[in-house]
Amino acid sequence: MFAASDDKQARNTVLELGRAIGFDAMDAGGLRNARQLEALGYFNIQLGYVLGNGTDTGFKFIH
Repeated sequence: MFAASDDKQARNTVLELGRAIGFDAMDAGGLRNARQLEALGYFNIQLGYVLGNGTDTGFKFIH
């Protein structure tokens, strides 16, 4: 999961919570990066639903 926020403390809290429930949480920086995250989500929907690749379609980020 990604977390983007201009409030670094809030972002870190969300990242910690995400990790605590099993996500590989990744800091996406400031809120201006949320626009790219939304585009990535939209692209994933296009791949899965519109192009018929199924609901288990997704991206894997290696860091």
